[in-house]
Amino acid sequence: MNKWMKTVLVLAALAMPIYPAQAGGFFGKKPQVLSWQEALTNANRKVDNEGAASVLGVRVGEHVRRIGLHATLHKHMQDFFQSLRRTGSTEAAARKCQANYELIKQTALRNPLFAHYELTALVPGDFCTLSAQELTRIRRFFQGVQPLEQALAYQKVFLLTLKEGTARMWFVVNPQDKTLTFNYNDPRDLETLDELKTDWKPLLVK
Repeated sequence: MNKWMKTVLVLAALAMPIYPAQAGGFFGKKPQVLSWQEALTNANRKVDNEGAASVLGVRVGEHVRRIGLHATLHKHMQDFFQSLRRTGSTEAAARKCQANYELIKQTALRNPLFAHYELTALVPGDFCTLSAQELTRIRRFFQGVQPLEQALAYQKVFLLTLKEGTARMWFVVNPQDKTLTFNYNDPRDLETLDELKTDWKPLLVK
């Protein structure tokens, strides 16, 4: 191949359009959109595999950190329920609030996607405001009976949205910490979380 032909080929290559993989995929193919179940399964597996692949000290340290975090979150919720009784709430109201929390927690733990996750809330009193219909909606979601309204993947967490009537309920899912953070009908509370200030992408809710 002579020098003139090489020059023509180089110029032709430089003139070819470049397709960013993130924006539209190579040759115009759209990036694959996962369901929230697939995305969460992958995230859980990645965290579990990282733990298994790390040296013993690192793996044990991360496990201990997570146990400590879960214990702190659990104590925070129990302290809240005790405070209800000390601040004039009726025993029946306090029991109902704690029962809502326990029902959601146990139902979530029976779902393999949320095994070993700890349930908490940005505002613990949100567990007290749930109607019977809203509680049933949450329970049926974790049982795999009813789909989500919306699912978004952020850099470190997932935001899952449920709807019942005019109310919206959110769960922030953190695979690294194995935590489920509940929020009821007030998106302003979600704005306090740094994890939700990153880029995000939608997930299928099938």
